[in-house]
Amino acid sequence: MEYFAMNSSEGRIAIEVDGNTWHEPSKISEDKYHDDLLKQNSIVFEGWKIYRWTSRQINKTSERIKDELVTFLGYSPKFSYIDDTASMPAGATFALKEHQADALANLSQMRAEGKTIALLYEATGTGKTVTAVSDAKAVGKRVLFLAHTKELVTQAYEQLRKIWPEVSAGRYVDESHDTESYVICGSVQGIADNFQKFNPDDFGYIILDECHHGAANSYKKILSFFSPSFTLGLTATPERADGEDILETAKRELYEETGAITFDITPICIYSVTAPDNFDGMETFGKLFFSDIHTFEKELHSEIEKIAIMDELPINWTYPEIQPKLLEEARKRGFCPKKDEIKWLFFDVGSTLVDESKVYENRMKRIADLSGLTYEQIYKYAMSFYKENKKGDLEVARQLGVKLPKWESQYERLYTDTKDCLKKLSRIYKIGVIANQSLGTSERLENLGVRKYIDLIIASAEEGVSKPDRRIFEIALERSCCKPENAVMIGDRIDNDIVPAKQLGMKTIWVKQGFGSLWNITDESEKADIEINNLSDILKYL
Repeated sequence: MEYFAMNSSEGRIAIEVDGNTWHEPSKISEDKYHDDLLKQNSIVFEGWKIYRWTSRQINKTSERIKDELVTFLGYSPKFSYIDDTASMPAGATFALKEHQADALANLSQMRAEGKTIALLYEATGTGKTVTAVSDAKAVGKRVLFLAHTKELVTQAYEQLRKIWPEVSAGRYVDESHDTESYVICGSVQGIADNFQKFNPDDFGYIILDECHHGAANSYKKILSFFSPSFTLGLTATPERADGEDILETAKRELYEETGAITFDITPICIYSVTAPDNFDGMETFGKLFFSDIHTFEKELHSEIEKIAIMDELPINWTYPEIQPKLLEEARKRGFCPKKDEIKWLFFDVGSTLVDESKVYENRMKRIADLSGLTYEQIYKYAMSFYKENKKGDLEVARQLGVKLPKWESQYERLYTDTKDCLKKLSRIYKIGVIANQSLGTSERLENLGVRKYIDLIIASAEEGVSKPDRRIFEIALERSCCKPENAVMIGDRIDNDIVPAKQLGMKTIWVKQGFGSLWNITDESEKADIEINNLSDILKYL
């Protein structure tokens, strides 16, 4: 059996894997049954709560297991692996599991055949460290155990002391700089930066934990410096032994494989792969992420030979049977554009790209001054008209018999997500503007810092026609050489943006910002294809 455990102020929690198999007399020997029952009782006596699942349940329904744990505990726990030496009854002896013994036999056979390097590929929690240390012990040469995190170094050190207590063990990480012990557990970076403290022939056996990082420069430096007689790499399935969150794993892998230093990354879905020539036909699992990279590191490193920015997807995939399917799933879920469908995105300006709340506040205060009413009264009055699908500030001025104050554009500000949203979308689509604006729209957008993301501006003052007149939309489509079905209109106004665009056959997105968000839908013709609460939400669909 295997335990995964958490010891915290909230309590001592253990997950027992294969508890059913190992505690059922009909499936194991009577002696084995009593021995395992004693082991469980000792854990319970020490104050642990135990939850049981089988390996099959964990492998096949891992997300359900996680949800159950959150339900049981009331929070998401972080567990660490405890091998079979934990909580053993007095007089028990350490013993390798069957698969570990098989691995040791295979490693011994490899060395007999003259091989000097091997990879131990086993799932998390199956005892890779125990196997590796046991093999190193059998070889009997000085050992260097390398890991890329302090936590992994510490875990290895503690297990080494249990399994091989007759030799000295030390750490080379943080403030611990042991260079003399027979077994050294060190961080990759710490060792790579301090070669002067060692000789190339200091170690006869090197263990590389999480060796899928082996292409990194630090690993390469170490492997080229030392000359062991045998090197063993350890790796696992995506479920990580060091407890690293899968999102953090994705971020780290993205950096190591692309050099991305600033980026957005979003999980999409869990997927599985079953292939007869991989893992003996067993179902394996992964998680799909979508990332938008903003900046790359200046110097290439790790696994990167070059960085290529392409307008079209590559033809020759690394995993041609898997990656296209993942990309298609991402498209279905709204993370990637559907090929050859959407070409142009047209935006309104006011209350779509630009926050006009301060301008409206200024206008209503001036109406209040002109009418002798308070700002609060004017605002409430205007709101009542907006809720009736009317332009509130205009109607209030009319009702009170005052001249509508001038629009003070100096109070306009971009919404906080406007620039980032346009930047991301402009990498995929052509960006246009269709807006009822005074002369100088391009200059104002330039001053706001977003003109560079916009390919075409169609403004009412320059064209002599205003929304909701369909002709202004037709002008935009003609100049962009875009068919209506390949264009999306994005705006805050149902009457000005959504209705006329739909009439032409354009796709529509209603951004429910500003006073336009108060519009009451009364007809099917007023329903946009997509409704969002802010610009950032567009990225979920386009």
